[in-house]
Amino acid sequence: MNQQREVLYEQRRRILRNESLRETINEMIDKLVTDSVDAYADEKLYPEEWDYEGLYKHLSQYFLTEEIMTPQDMEEYTRQELLERLLEIAHEEYQDRVNMLGEAMFSQLEKAIMLRVVDNKWMEHLDNMDMLREGIGLRAYGQKNPLVEYKFEAFEMFQNMIAAIQDETIMALYKIRAQLIQELEEPVDHLEGAQSHHEDVLEPQNED
Repeated sequence: MNQQREVLYEQRRRILRNESLRETINEMIDKLVTDSVDAYADEKLYPEEWDYEGLYKHLSQYFLTEEIMTPQDMEEYTRQELLERLLEIAHEEYQDRVNMLGEAMFSQLEKAIMLRVVDNKWMEHLDNMDMLREGIGLRAYGQKNPLVEYKFEAFEMFQNMIAAIQDETIMALYKIRAQLIQELEEPVDHLEGAQSHHEDVLEPQNED
């Protein structure tokens, strides 16, 4: 758990130090598109088995519209061509949003949104860890080692939290609309000075 905390708080420190998040955001976009193509156009399947409708529906939650590319359009590409074209579209659409608000404002918005998402997901994760710790004793009744089960499930929960942070951050940034932004505040450290009731969960765990 201590390692999880260090990873999370290093992410927060990067945001609060006002470092540019653009490289991180671009990597998130690449992962979103690549994972989506892997899920809906598995290279182990024949092209006729690929779920173009599902791929379109999934990516339409972020940046894709029928004006840009339809499921029928996707069928005209090889898998590699489709991946490359979707990556190109994803970054073009993101840059359009940057241009809409200006580099300085959008950079500030990236930091504010990502910090909010990180803080919210971390607090949810701590609550989930509390519940896991309270219920882990039940694993013994299934002849399983509670400590091993705890470490395994805690790691899986942390990985799911990281994936959720990336997904929610990207989705929020793609949904930006100029008319909804009246005033952009400085990023706020929502956890600074907070008295957590999760202190025992945050105690260093034996990782051996």
